[in-house]
Amino acid sequence: MRKMLEYLKMKKLYLIGLSGSGKSVIGQKIAQEKGLLWKDTDKQILNMFEKDNITEIFDEFGEETFRKVEKEIFESILASDEKCIVSTGGGLPIIDGVMDSMLKDGSVIYLTASIECLWRRLSYVPKELDDRPLLKKDGQKALEKMLNERDETYKRANYIICTECLPINESIKKVVKIIEGNNCFV
Repeated sequence: MRKMLEYLKMKKLYLIGLSGSGKSVIGQKIAQEKGLLWKDTDKQILNMFEKDNITEIFDEFGEETFRKVEKEIFESILASDEKCIVSTGGGLPIIDGVMDSMLKDGSVIYLTASIECLWRRLSYVPKELDDRPLLKKDGQKALEKMLNERDETYKRANYIICTECLPINESIKKVVKIIEGNNCFV
């Protein structure tokens, strides 16, 4: 089987969606299996601030600073010629101009699931909610609000994959099929 990089026409594959949709897990696993570079904007932010979770950043510096740094990290990824899979923070695509830039720079896959499914995934491991300051306070209602605010932008993606009720390996297969079948990566 040819290496995944031989398929790369676009420079990058962006995975977008709400918390719990599988962006980080799917992105990392595909990158590992196929020998691709993987970037996770939330992890890069945590490294920059030398923090263990995003809640600490929100508490100490505020959401505005977080979003500013998030956009700077995105612009750094965008400026890079590296071919990679990018797992984005859930709010990144709705920052002014970011979704347009993603669509010009690569292929965008929106990973989606019902609010109930996302909430089950996130609340299964309490640490997951601790790492998400916008969900920690208002829970499932905050998730619903985020979907209402972001869904229109998310739906501009090149592809939409529903990860509801799918084992992670099946979601991965769907993403790989899109990559290979549509020459997303060359």
